Amino acid sequence: MNWLPVEKSWPAPDAGDALLQAAAAGDLAAVRCLIGTGVDLETRDAAGRTALMHAAHGGHTAVVRALAAAGADIEVRDARNWSALMIAAHEGRLPSVRLLAHARARRLNPCAGAATR
Repeated sequence: MNWLPVEKSWPAPDAGDALLQAAAAGDLAAVRCLIGTGVDLETRDAAGRTALMHAAHGGHTAVVRALAAAGADIEVRDARNWSALMIAAHEGRLPSVRLLAHARARRLNPCAGAATR
């Protein structure tokens, strides 16, 4: 039995906007939930900023870590040509800077730290 009629023409909530807001607020649980739905991690706001950039701006290192681990592009640039790493550095968010710098180094040299003979 269907208690609530659903209007098929209603727009679905935009998961990308929800991700941007959750990342900016540092809401790790919401970000993880949205990642689990397969949300587009590269959704951008009007300034060209992604969720990773919003998390970096706010110094929400756990959210930065979750987004990077989920595959968010750490090299992407906003409308001002700033990356998440640049934003974190500008805002003085040292833990996020360290995390993003380390993630960038691993992507540039995936063999770094591997044992050599």
